[in-house]
Amino acid sequence: MFSYICFMNNLTDLLDQLKALENDRQSGSSEILRQVVDLVKQGLSNNLFNSNRDLLELIAALSALEHNFPCFAAVGHFARTLRQATDAASFGALVMAYKQNWKNAAERAARLFMSNVELEGKTILLNSQSGSVVELFRQFAKKNGNCRIIQMESRPEYEGIKQAERLAGLGFDATLVADAAFTRYIDSIDMAILGADAICRNAFINKTGSHSVALAANAYGFPLYLLADSRKFIDRDCFQTGEHMKPSPAFGDYKLASPRVRFENFYFEIVPLKYVAGVCVESEFRRI
Repeated sequence: MFSYICFMNNLTDLLDQLKALENDRQSGSSEILRQVVDLVKQGLSNNLFNSNRDLLELIAALSALEHNFPCFAAVGHFARTLRQATDAASFGALVMAYKQNWKNAAERAARLFMSNVELEGKTILLNSQSGSVVELFRQFAKKNGNCRIIQMESRPEYEGIKQAERLAGLGFDATLVADAAFTRYIDSIDMAILGADAICRNAFINKTGSHSVALAANAYGFPLYLLADSRKFIDRDCFQTGEHMKPSPAFGDYKLASPRVRFENFYFEIVPLKYVAGVCVESEFRRI
């Protein structure tokens, strides 16, 4: 997980830190959004927005971030909210209200999930890194819950390793496996739980490996659940584009000997909702 928030003297410092977030390919959309909101809130505390021109520069930077994370629906939600500001005073009120309104969304979603799905004693498959999923296990730990976690490493950025360590820090045992090796445990898996970067009418967008999890759930008969917040909902169909499927540059430091071999190493993928048993956000648990 990256953290770029540091001392800022002027608006340029804030805009540079927003720009730096574009390099974060490990954090989920909720974590990216949290850092964006905290940066803007810190800018307000430091009185960096003194004119409408300052606000326009910030909104332009947020629009650029939204463009670079087109499948991070929550980032787009925040950017659209701030575009409603008419002056510096209304801008500050919008930011503070936004942070207040959404600060407990992950906790509310986690509690609602636990009231609908039994986790105790289950073997649970996870992929990638999700703030909503980590919050679920934080709330489960408060109840002294016990379960077995199978965590995929989550290529190409291996952010699943970080999630496994975070869950271990909460008191859970986690088995970390290569993405292609989770089927070794397929007969013991009771459910899969994934975060989501966007949830559309026909599909959801999440980190690579999620589609394999969905297909396995469908083939072997265990439920796949999505855990997110309602900012992730997008009222349209998902469609595959180069923006959604932007690949990472290469496989680490490995150098290819032949120019006829081409790397394709994608961060995100689209997964049909027909494979999902239920979607849980802070306001509802929706069975599909």
